[in-house]
Amino acid sequence: MTIDSTPRADTAMDMVITRTFAAPPALVFQAWTDPDRLIHWWATVEMTGAASEIDLRPGGAWRASMRSPEGVDHWAGGTFQDIEPPHRLVMTFAWEAPGASTTVLTVTLEGHVDSTVMTFRHGGLRSQAARDGHAEGWNEIFDKLDEYLAAVA
Repeated sequence: MTIDSTPRADTAMDMVITRTFAAPPALVFQAWTDPDRLIHWWATVEMTGAASEIDLRPGGAWRASMRSPEGVDHWAGGTFQDIEPPHRLVMTFAWEAPGASTTVLTVTLEGHVDSTVMTFRHGGLRSQAARDGHAEGWNEIFDKLDEYLAAVA
């Protein structure tokens, strides 16, 4: 696995993370778009995936929750804006909490001989602190994605 997790402000407060997974693009795409797969890796270190719902079509909604050790579910969700299997997903993202802002996630998957390079862009973050905090959380989540893909590939 190769990791380039340095947040880059390519556009305003956009954050970009590049990861390489030892799995084909179709499997990585399925991990993002199949609720039965997403639940296995959608959580930070101290949390676990709790539930996910996906209506995979432009304009379709998605939701996923991660459960804290205390049993509290933290939901996030949005709508799909662009879907190009197995190479690209664009979706809105917002935590289901009062005052949460809506941002945009873009996932691009580039296939290689035995791996997939994922470029993840989280656009529209409002501050450097938000960008840095999300970078930490996303990298923890992508560590779990890497473990999941290694187990099922």
